[in-house]
Amino acid sequence: MIDHCETFSLGRKVKLIDGKKTRIAVLDDHPVVALGTTALLNAQPDMTVLAHCSRGDDLEQLLKQTPCDLAVLDYYLAQQPIDGVNLIRRLQLRYPKLLLVVHSGGDAHELEFVVYRAGASGFLGKREKLGLLVDLVRCVRQQPRAFFALRDGLLSPVIPTRGEQELTVGEIEVLRQLACGHTVAQVARLVHRSKQTISSHKRSAMAKLHLNDDLALALYLREKYSD
Repeated sequence: MIDHCETFSLGRKVKLIDGKKTRIAVLDDHPVVALGTTALLNAQPDMTVLAHCSRGDDLEQLLKQTPCDLAVLDYYLAQQPIDGVNLIRRLQLRYPKLLLVVHSGGDAHELEFVVYRAGASGFLGKREKLGLLVDLVRCVRQQPRAFFALRDGLLSPVIPTRGEQELTVGEIEVLRQLACGHTVAQVARLVHRSKQTISSHKRSAMAKLHLNDDLALALYLREKYSD
């Protein structure tokens, strides 16, 4: 997270950007979600939804004809030729002034990092209260160079990281030894630490990597350390 960052909870506070409403496009392949999102945003005095789409190509066609300030995107678009990172990067390339907010299901920790690196300006999980999306749009419009996500119930400017970047040297070494096929007891003997210490390193690393069980850990180790 950015050092000494300001935390936002804008609620009813409204600020028109350049004296104009924020022009928004909504992309979601679930019609009910798209309609609900559109209705919520259109009800705000500082926002107007110009169109909601269920396909990425429809969104691009809209943007060619109608300039927008911001697009609210679902990350996963079922049975469509382009979604996720590829769609975000494509929109960034073709419409560099367009701000992108991702409103999607899936693992928030992983998606935050992915969409941040792809060029989005904010992320909100669909499990969160829909009203937070209003605040997120305002945050992004007021600070377009920052990336906003939810922290402790509040929207804050953050720099998302992969869990790997938070691992300690000891945790990395334990994972490396486990990837070689050693048990916790064998790792303890190899690095001259107690089994309790190695188990603690393992649990801590799994928590940082958002791995819920040993099967998830095994799959991660195979992908990470395989030749």
